[in-house]
Amino acid sequence: MRSMVVGFVFCDNKVALVRKKRPEWMSGLLNGVGGGIESFDKTPLYAMIREYKEECGVEITGWNAYCFLNCSDSCVYFFRAFVRKEIFEKIIRADNDEEIEHIEVSNLFNEKKVSNLSWLIPLALDETITDMVFVNDSTTFKRD
Repeated sequence: MRSMVVGFVFCDNKVALVRKKRPEWMSGLLNGVGGGIESFDKTPLYAMIREYKEECGVEITGWNAYCFLNCSDSCVYFFRAFVRKEIFEKIIRADNDEEIEHIEVSNLFNEKKVSNLSWLIPLALDETITDMVFVNDSTTFKRD
């Protein structure tokens, strides 16, 4: 089973998302920034900090793990971070040919996105969520 991390960074009702080119089923869709947890990562939090810095060139340390998704072939730790505008504006590139976009949260339903963003983003913004939410679902990753 593969373990992964995905992070959503928010500022002034916007979220930074990556426009995916790979894998094929995700091509053209928005998703959070993340990747695999490596053997040298001490914790999922360390993996999230590392992945975001690798992919976006910005070190975000104020992550909060808010959701754990257990799928048939992988598990994913979802993180959220709320940053100041000057930090958010630095999140403009991915480490490859994929692009980072700053999307108004209220416009997210109009965007082509991985389907689970429809519930992961509102969950991330829910201030009443103070503990990790655990979800078991083998069908949650698909085109919206």
